[in-house]
Amino acid sequence: MVRALLDGRKTQTRRLLKPQPEVFPVDDAGTPCDVGLLHVEGDRLPRVTTGLVITKQEVRFAIGDRLWVREAWHAARSLDRTPPRDIPRDASIEHAATARSYAEIGLKGRLRPGMFMPRWASRLTLTVTDVRVQRLQEISEADALAEGVDLGAAARHARGLNREWIAGHCYDCEFWSPVTEWKLPGCGYRTGDESDFRPRLSSGAGCSHGFKLREAEDPKRFQYQFLWNSLHYKTGEHWEDNPFIVAISFDVRKGNIDEESQA
Repeated sequence: MVRALLDGRKTQTRRLLKPQPEVFPVDDAGTPCDVGLLHVEGDRLPRVTTGLVITKQEVRFAIGDRLWVREAWHAARSLDRTPPRDIPRDASIEHAATARSYAEIGLKGRLRPGMFMPRWASRLTLTVTDVRVQRLQEISEADALAEGVDLGAAARHARGLNREWIAGHCYDCEFWSPVTEWKLPGCGYRTGDESDFRPRLSSGAGCSHGFKLREAEDPKRFQYQFLWNSLHYKTGEHWEDNPFIVAISFDVRKGNIDEESQA
């Protein structure tokens, strides 16, 4: 995600709407009511609407909000036992997404999760330009591109896809060995039946090359489906469940949020 922000490839993000709104029919045919957002005068955050009902549920983001990005980071090894709040502001910080190799940084300390990054160490600032509620599968190809998705889809995330489709579209299938009956590490294997491809779900590994995205009708949207399912495991949250989400668009600026405020 951080690399996509730095490269200018990511200007959208999606978050699961919690709790999911209660949808009711608006006619005898069972047509579901619309779900959206409304900014009520006097409120800082927009509220979720179901049909003509303005609920009390607020989303966490509003147009104009400025956010600072937390990312995995390193301080000097000498500060490994120092809590983030006590690290001096003039300390040398290495951001993991663009860190040099271990050979080049002999004194680099332990990797620290982004949730513990001090505000002053952030180097990316986001300004929210749009907030909307929609179904997950409403994401368009252009939206998926703006999500910055760029990954080899993993076979273990192939919920909703049959084995024959996977076997025919996975790059690794081209390198399957009829002698060992094993494909490249981390993808899957075939049994004695040529058509029976089984993702190696128990190994925790995914496809080492990815799917032939050129054959997908909407390749970026297709990739995003796998990315979403890799992050959301609970019932009702999968791509196939098509839950309501909050889609946030933003501008990205390189620089600390407080430095920009002072500029």
